[in-house]
Amino acid sequence: MLTRRTWLQMNAALLTLPLASRVAAGVAGPQRPRLAGRVFFDDRVRDCTVFADHAGKAGAATGSVGDDITARAYDALKTTLASESGIIAGLTPEPMAFLFEVMARDVGRYQAFRGDHHYCGGKLLGHGFKAPLYLVNGNDPLPGVDGDWTGELVDILSRFDPAAISPTTSTACLSGDRLPQYDFKLVSWVIAPLPRA
Repeated sequence: MLTRRTWLQMNAALLTLPLASRVAAGVAGPQRPRLAGRVFFDDRVRDCTVFADHAGKAGAATGSVGDDITARAYDALKTTLASESGIIAGLTPEPMAFLFEVMARDVGRYQAFRGDHHYCGGKLLGHGFKAPLYLVNGNDPLPGVDGDWTGELVDILSRFDPAAISPTTSTACLSGDRLPQYDFKLVSWVIAPLPRA
C-alpha cells in the first residue's frame, strides 16, 4: 500500500513530465537549414509569398519584385546582384526570372539553379529542375506537388553551396518524361558567380 508521501512524490514526478519532454524535444528536435543570402519573389502570386515566408524564417533577406521594372529599379537590382556575397535566389514568374538571368550575365554571374514549376487552371502540375548534381542526384527528396512544396524548395536551396559550384548540372523532372501542358509557370532560380573551368 502506498504511503501519502510516496503518492505525493509520484504526483510531483508526473507533473514534471510534460515540461521535461518539451525541453528534450526543443533540444533534440531537427533544426531547419539556414538560407544565407537574398531572396526575391513576386508578392502577387500566393506560392511566391509562401516561399518568401519560408525563406525569411530560414534566415534570408527577402525582397518583393513585380513585372514592371523601371530603369532605376533595374540598375538597383543589378547593383545588388554584383555586390551580394551570399546566394541570390528567387521564385518568380518566368519573364521576371529571365530578367534576373540577363542581369546576372551583365554583372559576371550566371543562373546556377533553375526549377520550372508548371500550373494549369491554378493547380500545380509538376516540377523540372536543372541544378548542381548534389542537389538533384536522385537521393535527396525533391518537392512534391501536394503539400508544402515551397518549404521543401527552401530546404533544397539551403543546401546550395556557392563554393561547390561547377559547370556540371543534373536535370530532374518529377512530372514524367514529358513536361505537362501548362498555362502558367513559376521559376525558382539561384544566381551565383561563374564556375571555374
